[in-house]
Amino acid sequence: MRNRRKGAWLDTGERSRLSMLVQQLAGVRVLVVGDIMLDRFIYGGISRISPEAPVPVLRSERTECALRGAGNVVRNLIAVGAQCAFAGVVGEDTEG
Repeated sequence: MRNRRKGAWLDTGERSRLSMLVQQLAGVRVLVVGDIMLDRFIYGGISRISPEAPVPVLRSERTECALRGAGNVVRNLIAVGAQCAFAGVVGEDTEG
């Protein structure tokens, strides 16, 4: 195992090769098959404990959603210029 300083996971040659490979993805047509997941992050503050149970009560200030699973792969491929088709199972809930 090579000794790596913190944050330097790839040496210069490896970074150059990785950069070249990523650039080659531009325009490539890709089919992604997998789980389509949606993560929801709720941010806020806690000012009290619930009287019904020993759990904090969150006052929601904002919510963010993000694609995960194969959805994150599609998002990353599109970001580097690939053309994606996406196949997967979607739930019958509101988000689906």
